[in-house]
Amino acid sequence: MITGINFYDYQQLEYVLYEHFSEKISLKNAPNLNDYRWPIWLAADIEALSTRYDFETVKEVTQHFISKLSLNIDKINWENIEIAVNVRNDWPTALKSTKDCCDLSQKINYSFFSKDLIELVKLHKANRFREKIEDLLDYCNYHNLSSYLENKDYDIAIVWIENEIIR
Repeated sequence: MITGINFYDYQQLEYVLYEHFSEKISLKNAPNLNDYRWPIWLAADIEALSTRYDFETVKEVTQHFISKLSLNIDKINWENIEIAVNVRNDWPTALKSTKDCCDLSQKINYSFFSKDLIELVKLHKANRFREKIEDLLDYCNYHNLSSYLENKDYDIAIVWIENEIIR
């Protein structure tokens, strides 16, 4: 366990943010309260909220609650979150502008939300960026989904996303 960090503060901030934005929150798959992954979990959730709401608004609200509730939250890397949000909000531009999907996979922390994957399936089905999408999925260890797309099994791909992806 990392000492000096109160992971309860991270969990509290999660609840407050989701309540503020009227989102349903499920911590069913969240880390245990003493788990070092809370900062990563929080960053991912801020990223998710920022794909549905304006990034600057989410950032401002987050900083407001950290201050108002006197939470002991380590530095949040807003620059990395904003980069990931920009990619997730405009997959065609992100795919078009990258030569190698390795850098794109790093920008999204090798992870996807179900919304991302559904968008990538739609792009692939429309015959856009097929090779790059398959490469990106492989870089992020989504080999099953990459195979479904390569074989043009789009219905199976959607079912897989619905059954395998948490959020």
